[in-house]
Amino acid sequence: FGPLSDRIGRRPVFLAAACIISFFGIATALAPPLFPFLLVARFCVGIGVGGSTIPFDTLAEFLPAMKRGRNLLYIQYFWTAGTLLVPPVAYLSFGHQNSEASSSPPSWRLFCF
Repeated sequence: FGPLSDRIGRRPVFLAAACIISFFGIATALAPPLFPFLLVARFCVGIGVGGSTIPFDTLAEFLPAMKRGRNLLYIQYFWTAGTLLVPPVAYLSFGHQNSEASSSPPSWRLFCF
C-alpha cells in the first residue's frame, strides 16, 4: 500500500483499504459454514489491514521531529494493548459456556465500560 499511496495519494488508498476491510469483514460474518470461504475472506481482511498503517504516516508528518518517535511509540503501545485486551473482554462479554447466564455481565455493560 505504501508505493501506491505515494503514487495516487494517501486518502484514496486508505479509503480503499477501509472498504476492503469492511466488505470482507461483512463477508466473514455472513460466511457459510465452508472453511475455504472463511479462509479467503479473512485473508482479504488481512490484506486490507495492511493499508491501515497509512494514517500513522500522515500523523508522523505533522508531529515535531523531536517528539515523533515517542508519540508514534505511544500509539503503537495502545494498538498492542487493545489487541491484547480483545480476547479477555470478548470472553467476559459472552460468558462461560458451562456456567449459568446470570454469572456473566451483560454485553452492553462491558461495551460501555
